[in-house]
Amino acid sequence: MKKILIVDDEPTITILMAEILAATGDYRVEATNDPLHALRRAQSETFDLIISDWQMPGLNGDTLFRRLQNSFRKNPSRSAGLPHLLLMSGLTSEEKIRPMLDFIGSRSFLKKPFDIETLTNTVDDLVFGEPRCLAEEITRELDRLEMQAC
Repeated sequence: MKKILIVDDEPTITILMAEILAATGDYRVEATNDPLHALRRAQSETFDLIISDWQMPGLNGDTLFRRLQNSFRKNPSRSAGLPHLLLMSGLTSEEKIRPMLDFIGSRSFLKKPFDIETLTNTVDDLVFGEPRCLAEEITRELDRLEMQAC
């Protein structure tokens, strides 16, 4: 099972993304609203993918990724294990931040708001090397879980 760390200062975003990705059955997801906590977790735990918001109080997404890169470079045993990095934002476009994405090594960008299929396809492409069409299956599972909660 692949491990994903999600960091966004908006709790609703982290909760929804974690539920959607966990519902696929392919991911173990950890989510936090504190970018400094995310940095500590990523330095002490191995993740296959880190998804981060672009703008957050205390530490923005590109700084988080740069610190992770430096941390991994300084630790020879982890230097080859830098996880895939996915940046997301509702405030800017990919074109505006593409040079920074290239610099930190992030192959993908999610523009908020995004739909379930875009999220799962992007994550699957980064982690498995190919997108899968799971949006309908995930939507059914989330609906089923919601019905059970009522």
